[in-house]
Amino acid sequence: MSTVYLHIGMPKTGTTAIQNFLWSNQAALEKHKACYPELGMKYVRVSKLRNAHFLVDHLIDSRPTGADYISILDQIAKLGAQYDTILLSDEAIWEIKGKQPMFWEKLKQDLEKRGLALRVVLYLRRQDGFAQSVYRQKIKGSYTDLPFDAYLERLREIYSLDYFPCIEMLVKTLGRDSLILHIYEKEQYGGNLFADFLAIAGIPLDEDFNTKKLVYNVSLDGPRLELQRILNSLSENPFDTKALYDSMHSLQMESPPAASRESLFHPEDRLRFVDEFSESNSRIAREFLGREDGVLFREGCKDELQEFHVSTEELLHSTILFYGKTIQRLEKDAVRLENHIKALEKELAEVRENTILYRLKRKLRHFKKNVYQLFSHGKKDAAD
Repeated sequence: MSTVYLHIGMPKTGTTAIQNFLWSNQAALEKHKACYPELGMKYVRVSKLRNAHFLVDHLIDSRPTGADYISILDQIAKLGAQYDTILLSDEAIWEIKGKQPMFWEKLKQDLEKRGLALRVVLYLRRQDGFAQSVYRQKIKGSYTDLPFDAYLERLREIYSLDYFPCIEMLVKTLGRDSLILHIYEKEQYGGNLFADFLAIAGIPLDEDFNTKKLVYNVSLDGPRLELQRILNSLSENPFDTKALYDSMHSLQMESPPAASRESLFHPEDRLRFVDEFSESNSRIAREFLGREDGVLFREGCKDELQEFHVSTEELLHSTILFYGKTIQRLEKDAVRLENHIKALEKELAEVRENTILYRLKRKLRHFKKNVYQLFSHGKKDAAD
């Protein structure tokens, strides 16, 4: 029986990197009778690399499960005749799976009917790191202009930060052996996320695999994060204005990311936030990972991190650079448009000139004809 390894996130645990890695290493996967298939579905603002999105797209848009779900499962079943391992991934599954209580039971049954076993892969990230990473991504994507403290309250409404009930539900529905739980910390996944993920499916990271990082999801540092947050308060999305988008992207790529060395929490608030979930995290470690010490996340939260702070000088510097880049882009566009207009005007003038000459030639031919007819009639009258 072939096995479907369904990677469900959670978000901000290297999911995009894993998806790009699998996508760019199809040939290497095939040597191990594994595949990361393109299933032919396209969704708005969803990368095609998220090949498991068909499982939850109907939940996002409040549509009933339709023919796409059935036809894609049948397509996956055909792959099962060729491959022992089928890899699927989409982090949105972790975010919205609770909207359909029978989601997991139905999916498991539907795969089993097609001769496929289901194993779910989940990476957990400590709540303070997750909250900060999500916030930076929302600012970068122009989804919010709220300061971090205010956004944190909204984050609690969107995401379940207490992981235990969700994991308990998965275990009860799928069985303990069908849930593969890993921790998103370098020490715990061995320093190489790709090797760790492949090992789940029994695939070694050998020389056939290309581990070059193909996609960069650059974090924003202090002044750029704050500048983007302020831009997000515009009445129209700044990303809808190409000059603004290009200038901000250019600034983001120019500076090496320093965000990982900054904490958006005040030190005492960060400790309280982590402690809020400590008991639940310990239950996960003991009950689902067999850790008698109850330690789920091993990286310390009392380490000294630079608290997020943007000085007026830093913000002004970034603002001037952003303004200058935007003006330069607008100037280049204006020159390009001006040259284009001049070329069009030249073509139009040529068309007009040709049109006038054509009309003059027609009138001249008509005039010659009339003169000839007049002259001919005059000769005839004289002869008579």
